[in-house]
Amino acid sequence: MSRSYLDEISAMKLISCFPNPFFLFPVRVFFLFSSFLLILFSHFSSARTETLEEALVHTYFTNPYLRLQEARLGVTNEGLPKALSGLRPNISIRARTNRSSNFLQDSGIASSLNLEFVLSQTIFDGFRTSNASESAEFSILAARELLKNVEQEVLFGAVEAYTGVVRDRAILRLRQEDLNFLKESLRATRDRFAVGFVTSTDIAEAEAGVALASAQLSRAEALLAVSEAVYQEAVGYPPGELSEAEAPLYLLPKSLDSAIEYAHKYHPKIVSAIYQERAARSNVFVKKGALYPRFSVEASLGLHHSFNDEEKGAIGEGRIMGVFNIPIYQSGSKLSSVRKSEHIEMQREFEIEIARRNIQVKVISAWGKYKSALVRIVSRYAEIKAVRTALNGIQKEFDVGQRNTLDVLDAQRNLVDAEVNYVTARRDRLVASYELLAATGQLKVKRLNLPFDQFVPKAQ
Repeated sequence: MSRSYLDEISAMKLISCFPNPFFLFPVRVFFLFSSFLLILFSHFSSARTETLEEALVHTYFTNPYLRLQEARLGVTNEGLPKALSGLRPNISIRARTNRSSNFLQDSGIASSLNLEFVLSQTIFDGFRTSNASESAEFSILAARELLKNVEQEVLFGAVEAYTGVVRDRAILRLRQEDLNFLKESLRATRDRFAVGFVTSTDIAEAEAGVALASAQLSRAEALLAVSEAVYQEAVGYPPGELSEAEAPLYLLPKSLDSAIEYAHKYHPKIVSAIYQERAARSNVFVKKGALYPRFSVEASLGLHHSFNDEEKGAIGEGRIMGVFNIPIYQSGSKLSSVRKSEHIEMQREFEIEIARRNIQVKVISAWGKYKSALVRIVSRYAEIKAVRTALNGIQKEFDVGQRNTLDVLDAQRNLVDAEVNYVTARRDRLVASYELLAATGQLKVKRLNLPFDQFVPKAQ
């Protein structure tokens, strides 16, 4: 595994030197020892740390938002067998028993039993069934694309949560190291004050630096607690030891134009809008089918059994009946339904264009974030080297009396801020790369080579 950015910062600390061998000697020993332990721990414990891929796999199988969308897709799938039922036969058995008495003639009680087997079949329904099944199929395809879009959002949320914890843990360690350094600096300043090398003002400045570092450490701890809570919400369990993830550079588009072109063709939100428009178009013909004639056939076999003494016995009966229905006037409700469906189709057409514009903005934004993060990583790394050089120079000048304690503390603070900015830039680059994948519609299970097959509920 490649060395993390904390290792890079620690290595820079290892090769840095302090100008005065007697100034803050315990601090140098502490940083050398802690940096050495940090590098050893990061390399020897990597086999026991969780990877981003493992977090994404667990997120996919346990996230309730995905399960909710899969349930919605299951509901949409049932629209297809319902639509196909329009031209399928209906079979039923009817049974009826009757007991009656004529009180005026005192004829006794008459009882009978009727059994009837009924089969009805629609022959022509104005093409409503074929158009309804086509609309249902497009609705299912649209729902599947919406499921893919939700998968992208869930996986990207897991990436943000994972990298947020890694970043905030790194910042917390940097803040802790800074606080330890300033505490040792305060102790050394007090020792120098005891021999008359500095004044009480230097002590006050060192104490102020320790107080500020303590506040920054407390803030870093609070931000880490928030990031860990977000991780638990996104992934499903508290974070353990997390390894640094690498950006999926091999999946990223080569240019902004190619990214926009790919997104317009394959982003699930756009594809879903196209399928919804086709479903709405088919639904228009479904509504128009109510204005066409209908023809159906009904066949029945019946058995009538009488229990009266005069008419005792069974009688069988068979019947076939054709029904031809031509609508003449339906109070305007069917025409209103047709016009309503046409307006819905027009609405879906506009939604396609809205989706394309929305996705294009997201692609441009993600592309800009990614390119900006690349530049910031280089500049932040150069800033660390420059600030470290400045700190060494200020310490030399401090030793000969040309700088005061405040100058040294300011330089140290600038160094820590530069290291924090570098850690943040590394995380921003990683998040921006996955955001670009999501914006172009490539943040998918198969595209990321996750070790499982995507689950899609099928229509019955």
